[in-house]
Parts: sequence; structure tokens; C-alpha cells
Amino acid sequence: VKLGPVTTPAMTIMVVRHEGKEYAFNSLTRAFFNKGDYDFFEWSFKAENDQATIEGLIAADADDFVGLNYYNPPGGSKTCLNSKIAKCDLTLSFKNGGQIILKTSNRAAFEILTERSDHGIKVQC
Repeated sequence: VKLGPVTTPAMTIMVVRHEGKEYAFNSLTRAFFNKGDYDFFEWSFKAENDQATIEGLIAADADDFVGLNYYNPPGGSKTCLNSKIAKCDLTLSFKNGGQIILKTSNRAAFEILTERSDHGIKVQC
């Protein structure tokens, strides 16, 4: 079930560490050009730096999430939608050639923090 975007567009930054190497896509300039789109149960992203491009999708079924209260220190609360059994497809493509493709069908951690309550997940505490 696609419920539409959770929030307005924001900066997308990330760092990937694989086999002892770090690939950073987190410069302030790039953060505005990187792409990220998410709803309650899915996050797709694409980011680029001088050496590589990363594209990916992290998703899980609604039944794979637990809802938890997150109490804000200044007051109020949000809902944390958390899954430890999400799928993840990630492709790191190097500008000088070559790719790293990483996939898992049920071992990715995925968490969304939202003020919305129309996600359909029962909040446990």
C-alpha cells in the first residue's frame, strides 16, 4: 500500500562502508542534489560524488514493522516505525568502471520517525 510521501523533500546524505573502504556521499553541496524518496515502508535513494554513484531501495511489508513512541526532549512525541527484517538492494557504481551490488531479502534495519498517525501500525509503548 503506497500512502504517499511522509515529509517534504529534504537533504539526502549517506556514507557506505564496505570491505574496509568508506564511500562518502555527505558533502553539504551534494546533499541538495542527492535524491531520496520515502513513505512509511519504503525508502529509495540515489547519491553521487566524484568517484561513484549509489542507488538503493530499503523496504518491508507493514506487518514487518513495530510502532514505538519516541518522546521528544522539548515535549510531544513522534512514532518510530522500526523493522529489523527489511529488504535492501544497493548498487555502488564507480565512475572509472565496476560495481558493487549488495542485496538482502530480510536482514536490513529500517526506521522511520513520523508525526503522522495514518500508517496503520499499532504503537506498542
